[in-house]
Amino acid sequence: MRKLTVKRKWSFVECVTRPDLYVQCFKKSKASLRADDMLFENVGKLKNGKEITVDIPDEEIVVLLAVGKMQAALRVPSGENDVALLVKAHYTPAKGNPFSIECI
Repeated sequence: MRKLTVKRKWSFVECVTRPDLYVQCFKKSKASLRADDMLFENVGKLKNGKEITVDIPDEEIVVLLAVGKMQAALRVPSGENDVALLVKAHYTPAKGNPFSIECI
């Protein structure tokens, strides 16, 4: 097992939005979302300027951030090292201020 830390950069854009953070899981009993034929477990709401840390398996997984119909996903490669991700909101009125996820 390793640690996944996801930090949301503080921003005025989408500052009141609390997107749901999902981590790919492999047991139907833990799953709360199905997307692209993968099962995801909800690990919490990611508040503006805050972070969430969870245990993840050493296998490759997908991290998904969802708010309404907007989604951002990132594939985390397999390994034994802890992983840190940064979530940012982008001001884009035409697309509804989408979020992005990147490794830090």
